[in-house]
Amino acid sequence: MVDNSKPKTQKIGMVCYFDWIDTLDSLSDKQSSDLMKHILKYGKSLYEGTEIAPPSDPFVKLAFQTMKGQLDRDYQKWLNKCEQNKRNIMKRYNKDESNFDPLNP
Repeated sequence: MVDNSKPKTQKIGMVCYFDWIDTLDSLSDKQSSDLMKHILKYGKSLYEGTEIAPPSDPFVKLAFQTMKGQLDRDYQKWLNKCEQNKRNIMKRYNKDESNFDPLNP
């Protein structure tokens, strides 16, 4: 599971991968649609810190499980980047201005 300490900026999107096409092609149109909806709901639930029920269709559930790890890693990477940006901002604004040298920032 991922660390759910929510950054202040809202996450409005997520990455989809071209190699998912093979998985989607192996499912019916309804199953593919259900899988994509579940992926989006899962991505949103990560940000909100909520849980969602697993897909009811066993094939959709299996396909989702193969993608879930990458979704979790992408979300954790985003959280880490937000935290790094926060630390960088804090370093910049907490500089001791009395030792400021404009030629050597």
